[in-house]
Amino acid sequence: MSGAVKGKWFYSSLVVTSACFAPALQNSSFAALMRFDYKTFHIDCTARHDPDGSYYAHARITRDPGEAAAHVEIFESGELDVFTIESDAVHCARAWAIEWCDEALA
Repeated sequence: MSGAVKGKWFYSSLVVTSACFAPALQNSSFAALMRFDYKTFHIDCTARHDPDGSYYAHARITRDPGEAAAHVEIFESGELDVFTIESDAVHCARAWAIEWCDEALA
């Protein structure tokens, strides 16, 4: 799982969080896997549902650079992989995001 070169940083004056959660998942423990804080990052994992029934894993990572900079850093993974089960896509995005954050801090 070495996708650290995918995606790119961009800067925003607003923190944008993902609102792509199915209502049934928002109240479950599965939702905790989708949005969480890890070290100095906030991670939003999503599984985009394609009309063909596939789920595409995606992660959005935000980092507040602190008082030294005026902008929040946001990293979009792009589509990481495709799955037939939504939870598999979210788990993939979560694992990829954690690995990416660890590499970014190294």
